[in-house]
Amino acid sequence: MVVMWILVVALMVLGVAWWYSFERTWVRCVWLDQMHGARNGTFDIGLSVLVADALDMRRYEALLGVEYARFEVVAVVDGVRDAALLEALQERYHLIQVLYHPSGELPVYGVHGFYRSRKRRFRRLVVVDCRAAQRAARLNAAADVAAYDYLMPIRREEELVTGAVERVVTELALHPLEQIDQLCLASALRVLVWRRAALTCVGGFAVPTVGMVSAEHRVWVWISPFQSTNYEGVGLLLVIGGVGLLMVLLGALLSSSWQFPLAALLALLLWGLLGLRYRQLKRLKSPVWSKME
Repeated sequence: MVVMWILVVALMVLGVAWWYSFERTWVRCVWLDQMHGARNGTFDIGLSVLVADALDMRRYEALLGVEYARFEVVAVVDGVRDAALLEALQERYHLIQVLYHPSGELPVYGVHGFYRSRKRRFRRLVVVDCRAAQRAARLNAAADVAAYDYLMPIRREEELVTGAVERVVTELALHPLEQIDQLCLASALRVLVWRRAALTCVGGFAVPTVGMVSAEHRVWVWISPFQSTNYEGVGLLLVIGGVGLLMVLLGALLSSSWQFPLAALLALLLWGLLGLRYRQLKRLKSPVWSKME
């Protein structure tokens, strides 16, 4: 039984290491090949990224740095709770308040302002002053003013990896567009991209799940376009794993069996991989790393 457990842990460690290498090498090459083929005339797909949570200015700068042409960022800001952020966005991107005309297709409430930039280079940024408490309501407000047919909401702890928008658009371009209502992330069992018409049919973001549309209109992808910045959660796992590692090491010292030292070695390897992940996420979130990028 102990030997079987050791084999399972070994396979898990090898799987993590293999997936880390797989995602950074082979998958990236495949996406680049697909992008090269799709750019010969099929990249007329528009994508609106919906940001329902207040972010720091660096995150907005990174989103607006995406080079894909048919792309926009719809940011929702609470004009009372995040008044300083709204003022900073207005100053940085030369935003002015314009007339707001809700489409009536989605349940929207709490909107007190609608802003666009006077500068052409910032035309891809749209800011909505929505003071609704529920995140679903803020996403509905963002989706209601989005210019494109495909909508990708992102969470506070997520950052787009390099080429993420091109990856998503490439996957959409590989299928007949009228047949894709949801692009789902299999590794997280969540909806990654919604087609606007499908989202309207289910009543908005109030109760959207993977099963809200038929299977033939759903496409699954395995590679996430996001880089999580929630390194605090990984740090907690690192501490818990460290305590477990000490217990395993203590058992290895007190035991004469060869199985415990092997288990300790495998646990140490897994803890080391977790530590590297923590360091990577923390470095990615630091201001110094951002400037280097």
